[in-house]
Amino acid sequence: MSAALLIRKIIANLYDRQTADNLSVLYGGSVTSKNALDFPDNSGMNGLLIGGASLNGSEFNKIIKLIIHY
Repeated sequence: MSAALLIRKIIANLYDRQTADNLSVLYGGSVTSKNALDFPDNSGMNGLLIGGASLNGSEFNKIIKLIIHY
């Protein structure tokens, strides 16, 4: 079970299915330019929260360019 699916299942149990379905789930782990495009499609996540890579301007710029052209 993916993390996004587990999160939505827990939210559905705590609240309701509509709330869970409308929930945006972001991946906030070790996002890099090498793996940035793997998360939204393959994990059920709705987007990325770029952490440490945002401190490196060159790396952050690469990630942004990948996402824009996605």
